[in-house]
Amino acid sequence: MPAGDARPAEPRLSVVIAAWTGGHELRRCLNSVVTQVGAASDEIIVARNFALDAVNLAAGDARLIDVAPAAGTVPELRAAGLARATGTIVAFIEDHCVCAPGWRNAIVAGHRASVAGVGGPVDLAAGGSPIDWAVYFYDYARFMPPIASGAIPSLSGANMSWQRSFLAELAPQLKDEVLEAVLERECTQRGSGMYLSSAAIVVHSKRNSAGAAVRLAYAQARGYASGRVAGKGVLRRVALAAATVLLPALLLGRIVAATLRSRRHIARLTAASPWLLVLLVAWSLGEGVGYLAGEGKSRLQWR
Repeated sequence: MPAGDARPAEPRLSVVIAAWTGGHELRRCLNSVVTQVGAASDEIIVARNFALDAVNLAAGDARLIDVAPAAGTVPELRAAGLARATGTIVAFIEDHCVCAPGWRNAIVAGHRASVAGVGGPVDLAAGGSPIDWAVYFYDYARFMPPIASGAIPSLSGANMSWQRSFLAELAPQLKDEVLEAVLERECTQRGSGMYLSSAAIVVHSKRNSAGAAVRLAYAQARGYASGRVAGKGVLRRVALAAATVLLPALLLGRIVAATLRSRRHIARLTAASPWLLVLLVAWSLGEGVGYLAGEGKSRLQWR
C-alpha cells in the first residue's frame, strides 16, 4: 500500500451513544451519526440498557461496537462505551438526540483550539407536548441555539467530547460512571479549558411522561447535591439546603433569559411553563435532600 493511502493507526473520533430511551430513537440517532463519520478513521459505540429487538444497527463502513450493560444508568452506559473507545477524541451523545449535518466536523475542528472538552448547542425538535418542552428547557435552555462559539464553563452531557489523553488522566474516576460534573470540575481545576462550537448541534426529541420526568429531575438533583458536598461539614450542608428555596425562581429566570436571548421557542416556553415550574420545584427538593441526606438510590433513576 502506498504511504499516502495508509490508514491512521487509531480512529480520530469515537462516538459513544448512551442509549436509554428506546429502539426507535436509537435508530434515528445512529443514522444521523453514520452519515457523518469517517469510515477510515472513526468508530461508533452503542451502549444500551434495553433489548434491541429488530433495530438495525448497520453502520456502513464505520466501525460499530454494540455494548449492552445490564440495566445501566446513563453515566454507566457512557463508562461502558468509554472502555471500548480507541479514538483520540471521545464524543458522548444520547439516543434521544439527532446530530445535525456538520456535527462531526465541528467537534473535531473545535479540538484544534487545544482544549480538553468541546461541545455544542442542543436544539428542540418539532412536535412533542408541553411536558416534553418543559424537560428540554429545564435540561438544555442554556445550550439553546443560536449561541456563539467560544470558551464555556460547562458542556451538555448529551453533546460533549473530550480529548482521550484528558480522560485517561481521570481513569480511576471514570471507570464506573462518566458524569459531566466530574469532567467539568477536573477540567476547571486543571485549567484545561472547554469550548462550545456553534455548528456542533444536536436536536433533542425525547418524549416524556409527567411522572417519570418529575422523578428524574428529583433524582438528578439529589445525586448532584450529594457529590457537591462530599466531605463537607454539617453546617455547610444545612446552609446549602436552606438556600434551595430560592432555586425555582433563580433557575426559571435563567431559562427565560436564555430563551429571550435566542429569540426562539418563546411560545413553547409559555405553554410549558406550568410543567417547568413543577420540574424546578422537584429539582430544588431533590437538591435539598441530597445536601442533607446524601444521594440514596437516586442515580438508579437515570435509566
